[in-house]
Amino acid sequence: MFDPDDASLTTFVGRYIAEALDRDVPAEVIDRTKIHVLDGLIAIVSGSSLRPGQFARRFVEKRATRGESTVAGTGLRTSPEMAALANGMFAHADETDDTNDLSRMHPGASIIPGTLAVAEDRDRSGAHFLKAVVAGYDVGCAFPLAVWEPGRTLRQSVQSTHGIGQLFGAMAGAAALAELSIEQMCHVLSYTAQQASGFSALFRDTEHTEKAFVLGGKQAHNAVTAVEMVSMGFTGVPDILHRSPSLFDAWGTRGDPEDLRSRLNNHFEVLNCDIKRYPVGMPIQAAAQALEEMLAEHKTETRDVVKVVCRLPSEKAHIVDARPMPDINVQYILTIMLEDGRIGFNAAHDYARLNDPDVQRRMELVQLIHDPALDSKSASDTTRRAEIELTLPDGRLLEHRVDPPFGTRLNPIDWPGMALKAHDVLGELLPAEQIDALISSVQRLEDLPSIRDLRPLILTNEA
Repeated sequence: MFDPDDASLTTFVGRYIAEALDRDVPAEVIDRTKIHVLDGLIAIVSGSSLRPGQFARRFVEKRATRGESTVAGTGLRTSPEMAALANGMFAHADETDDTNDLSRMHPGASIIPGTLAVAEDRDRSGAHFLKAVVAGYDVGCAFPLAVWEPGRTLRQSVQSTHGIGQLFGAMAGAAALAELSIEQMCHVLSYTAQQASGFSALFRDTEHTEKAFVLGGKQAHNAVTAVEMVSMGFTGVPDILHRSPSLFDAWGTRGDPEDLRSRLNNHFEVLNCDIKRYPVGMPIQAAAQALEEMLAEHKTETRDVVKVVCRLPSEKAHIVDARPMPDINVQYILTIMLEDGRIGFNAAHDYARLNDPDVQRRMELVQLIHDPALDSKSASDTTRRAEIELTLPDGRLLEHRVDPPFGTRLNPIDWPGMALKAHDVLGELLPAEQIDALISSVQRLEDLPSIRDLRPLILTNEA
């Protein structure tokens, strides 16, 4: 007989999710969650226009069933699990989405699409959607820190931390809105654990399509599927987190299951997440900000820069070193910033420009140094920092360091910064007034009687 009051870890987590909609959440956390919701919607809508997003759209259109969950950028409505798949792939079709460096994951790419799909399907209010997203970030970001030893062990794991954190986070957000019993929540945890999968070979993807699936769509789809199955009466193992063999026996290295209980009792994990100011990979953010600030200060002098030295943490530099995708190639991004004075969304995704011989020659002026001195010093430290040196034609050297960059947990982005990002990223896809309406609606999300009110705001000109 199931005891909803037992002290086991599985029941504790199940209860945490089941009580999410009734939990008091501080105003600061609600405001930060709204910012991450807006960021997720920006990534979803913009990603719908990119090649991985177009693949996902065609896949879902051919297999669509009737439903109330919107495929962003389109007028299509389908089942929640298929909408979660498409919108999740849209969200990580490039590098616009948020991250959590402590948990090594992209929470918004799965938690926002999965939670949104179920919220639409069940016609939930904006207030309930917000609290479900809070629970999704709490559970999702806490899981990797319990499954792996935090710090270097977690960051260097070949097993997919995203396949744990984003999967369980999307499940928690979706399950909170399904209003299951504590016993059913325990069953959902088991169905979710059985779908944990993935390893780091995905980072060899050269077109961001498999990445979009693994770091976005797959986790959202599988999480929502688990919730929908249990909602329809599927039963399962009630003790997947605390009885051997458990999730912790199968996954991770030197983790501590009880750390999950501690984190859920004491943290709002959305406060530990990072938002990218620019639509490029997170390891480039500090370097891009440093160069942007140098361009603003020395505008005329940097036009004819003869050499750029970029120092990044050795733990992260390889992710963006001469990669074949423009938005995660630091040499390319710094080169186009020198040419354009900014990072435009289209330029950051321009494969033709990346491979242009003139641009390639200009990129040779950018030297990337994998610098161990910039690596994190502890499990709670960050790798979000960079140093830029510019050599001018007269031999002068300009230097600038950014630590931490704007948008990260140690230097959070504000609403004006989010508005700037929204217009920068979505300006080619949506009218300015629609972007402003989207921002305004998310700012007052708790007042929306139905999350479906957002539907017209996430359609593109191509819909």
